[in-house]
Amino acid sequence: MSQTVTPTNTWTSTVPPVLTPTFTPTTAGTAVAFEITGMPSYPNPYNAKMPLNVRFNTTRDLINIMFRLYTASFRLVLKENEGAYLQGDRTMQVAAANLAGFSNGIYYYNIEGTDNNGKKARGRIGTVIILK
Repeated sequence: MSQTVTPTNTWTSTVPPVLTPTFTPTTAGTAVAFEITGMPSYPNPYNAKMPLNVRFNTTRDLINIMFRLYTASFRLVLKENEGAYLQGDRTMQVAAANLAGFSNGIYYYNIEGTDNNGKKARGRIGTVIILK
């Protein structure tokens, strides 16, 4: 626990006024919340000739990250374990061979990361358009 000194003016009948320090107990800062943010994909629209890149930012080191791709009717069509990533701005790649069999259309994706303590966080849902 740390203490914060807050100077206050207390009026007394003496001249000059007396400054009285007040010690206020405060808690130390807590760890940053575990989040995955960002997540734009490129190229978008995607043509299945090169890897699909997904950029994201994570506030903790990840021991595992999972990429999931869904159809417009939210049917899971691809689930890929992408391995470990360090904290910060990162780009993951989904191999073109894994996306080559999909037909033209709008797909939704999500990534879920697991930190060293086993806690999980999900990013927002992203959209990718496949045009061949």
